[in-house]
Amino acid sequence: MDRSTLKAQFARIGVAVLAGALLMAANAFLYWKALPGDEAAAREIGAQLRALQRLDSRWEGVLVRAATDPGSGAQAAAALAPAASAALESIGQSAGRLDSAALDSGLAGLGRAWRDRIALTERHLADAGFVATNLPMVRAAAERYTDALRSTRGGGVAAQARGAALERAAGQLSAELLAYAADPSEAHAARVQSALAQLSAGSAGEPDRRVEEARAALTGLAAAVAGRRQAMSQTLASLSASPAGRQLERVSSDFDQERLAKAASQQTYGRILLWSATALLVVLALVGWMLLGSYRVLDRANTELSAANESLEERVAERTRELTTALAELQQSETQLIQSEKMSSLGQMVAGVAHEINTPLAYVKNNLAMVEDRVVTLRDLVESFARLLNMLQAEDTPDDELRAQFARVSSEIAQLRGEDSLGELGHLVRDGLHGIDQISEIVVNLKDFSRLDRQKMQAFDVNKGLESTLLLARHVLKQVEVRCQFSLLPPVVCAASQINQVFLNLITNAAQATEGRRGVITLTTRAVGKSVMVEVQDNGRGIPAHVLPRIFDPFFTTKEAGKGTGLGLSICYKIIDQHHGKIMVMSKPGEGTTFTVLLPAQGTAADVTPPPVVPTELAGQPPGSPTPA
Repeated sequence: MDRSTLKAQFARIGVAVLAGALLMAANAFLYWKALPGDEAAAREIGAQLRALQRLDSRWEGVLVRAATDPGSGAQAAAALAPAASAALESIGQSAGRLDSAALDSGLAGLGRAWRDRIALTERHLADAGFVATNLPMVRAAAERYTDALRSTRGGGVAAQARGAALERAAGQLSAELLAYAADPSEAHAARVQSALAQLSAGSAGEPDRRVEEARAALTGLAAAVAGRRQAMSQTLASLSASPAGRQLERVSSDFDQERLAKAASQQTYGRILLWSATALLVVLALVGWMLLGSYRVLDRANTELSAANESLEERVAERTRELTTALAELQQSETQLIQSEKMSSLGQMVAGVAHEINTPLAYVKNNLAMVEDRVVTLRDLVESFARLLNMLQAEDTPDDELRAQFARVSSEIAQLRGEDSLGELGHLVRDGLHGIDQISEIVVNLKDFSRLDRQKMQAFDVNKGLESTLLLARHVLKQVEVRCQFSLLPPVVCAASQINQVFLNLITNAAQATEGRRGVITLTTRAVGKSVMVEVQDNGRGIPAHVLPRIFDPFFTTKEAGKGTGLGLSICYKIIDQHHGKIMVMSKPGEGTTFTVLLPAQGTAADVTPPPVVPTELAGQPPGSPTPA
């Protein structure tokens, strides 16, 4: 079976399946668009809007009737506000179940308008109740005032005429106020105000207290009723100008149009869904037909594969040999790369150690030069002594020459004593021996650090290992304050040179992390359970949180090109893991980093196997530990 033919067949099936999937997605979308909304909620909203429209059409009439009919008219008016509030609440609840732009944009304004109308209605009903309650009381007050006038009327003609006028004014006020309550026209309002003015003017200076109290009660109550009746007229005017009806009409119209548009859209989507479903059936039939053809193609291909499978084992074996060869080459390349890293690091460490050796070597050289100068002086003195002895041994030496030579020797001895040359020679020799001891100490520590018996497992003092590492790393710690907090520790069974390598890498990393600031490195050791813990803490720049998970990955580094290969921490991790220990790190950018190493103590390390030789990466090239940015 031709592979290109098989690929083409599967490509056609893939295209058909993709088309079917797209059609299914389109059908799902069309079905969703064709689904009707919550019709029950829509019908409820429509019914409540129509109920509000019916209330709106008879609202003012009911309020006018309430002003003239304190009985059934007032009851009908009192039922308006609760009915409107219930309708608005029902509309709001049902609107939450619908996706309606018309309701979303119009309900807020509709609610405000109707709440304003309800507030005006409640005020109007309060005024109407006051008028209906107090209007009969005006008539009773007028009668009490008339009785008071009659009981105090004097016998004079003028007094009788004045009392009769006031009685007529009180009756007129009661009648006009009753007419004003039924018809709040300006003419009735003017006559009410005229009667009130006549009563107030005619009763001025009334000597009888009973008459004055009756008049004050009549005029005060009449004025209050007239004012509340006038407020009713103003409230009715405000209700007539209320936008609630127009807002209701607009919301109802927009909602009806929206429902009609959605119904038309649902019908359109339904028709499209029918055609899309038909197309999907056609595509599915095509896919089935193509799958049948593919089955035949796969059957032929299976026959060919069965034939090709006979030589599969030989081909697999050949491929395995190729992979084994490639793996060996890869391991060799890795070994060469690590060795190259080791040599680079070793070169930098040797340069640092050479710098450390150069200082004591320099003053040993200077001391030897000064010793050479003093030896010349001593040699001259010895020669002078030899000449003096020769002259003493010779019998014919003149006395003058003998005295002169003796004086010369005495002068040289005095000069030698005055300069304390012998004491200075002893001091120079001791200084030279001290410098040679320092060089010897550095060489011994270097030898202990990098000795070749790397697979030999032995008891190791972690504190001494740290001290030896600090001595070798002095050239990178000159600008750093090192604080040692060592505790009494049990020995650790390990390959000492490899553990020293870990310590050197961590200390060098810490020193490099504090460059550019007052660096402080704190080394802490203590026994923790059955383990020995070593902490290397610095106050450097820290490691960003997104870098921390990768610092032990081989070849990972954030240093500049040529300043790190990213192998140091990876090798440290491997060494500690092979010693059945743990290495952990905590860091805060701007505050510093703490590396923690846990190694099993001697009593728990009997099962530790010697780790393989790991090339040492010495100071100056820490591993993937990035120099924190």
